Amino acid sequence: MNILLCSPFFSQHFDAGHFWAKALGELGHRLTLWDYRLEAEPPQFDYDLAFVLKGRPNICKQLRGARQVCYWPDALGRDPDSELELSKYDRVFTPLRPTPENMTWLPGAYDPFIHRNYGLARRNTIFIGTFTLHKKAYVDAIDKNMLIYGNDWDAYRAAGQAIYLQRFTHALNTAEIAVNIHREPGIGLNRRFFEFIPCAFTLVDRVPGVEEILGKELTDAVTFSTPAEAREKVHFYLANYGLTPELHARQVSAIQNYTYQDLARQVVE
Repeated sequence: MNILLCSPFFSQHFDAGHFWAKALGELGHRLTLWDYRLEAEPPQFDYDLAFVLKGRPNICKQLRGARQVCYWPDALGRDPDSELELSKYDRVFTPLRPTPENMTWLPGAYDPFIHRNYGLARRNTIFIGTFTLHKKAYVDAIDKNMLIYGNDWDAYRAAGQAIYLQRFTHALNTAEIAVNIHREPGIGLNRRFFEFIPCAFTLVDRVPGVEEILGKELTDAVTFSTPAEAREKVHFYLANYGLTPELHARQVSAIQNYTYQDLARQVVE
């Protein structure tokens, strides 16, 4: 299939388009990339599918071809123009939970080539993510010695710079516990949920979608709903680290069918 993949592929080195492009290529599709933040117009050629990652207003007017689909990762209600734009696609995929009636649930993914266990010595508790006040409340409660990587933390607490790809995986591979906190509660799973787990035992805030992936028993064991509960869970597993290998193995097993290849196959089909 000829596919036009539309994403900030060249202008944002952390864009998920890199993973989608790799997966679609591995499935045998012919790809042309359009970075809609750098190039005003898409390439002119005949394609069977236009696949837009998030996109921007009025992008649909520039697309042609048999099918036009979008992967929309953000909460709705912030930008009416974007919601109007989404209504123009043949299909919209999203990790949002609850999922809007006119969208198809497609949670995040990981790349087994990048996101995996390298067998490094583990000695830290790690959080990776951009600063928000919601996340700060959890981070402050959990552990003052927890390593933090991400944007916009410097004014509140010393942190490393944002890290991606191999550095991201390496940092997680040094973690006894990786802590994942979503930007806001109630909108569904983020990318990091799937990228953390192959690399390290992960504790995560209990947002919609976690139980659908992990099942109730495992979800109860590895999630928290308040900053106090997060601190309690982290300190419990640090003191009882012998429990984590079995739980981590169950986490890894639960996400086996959520690689970028799996998701790309669903989009194309």
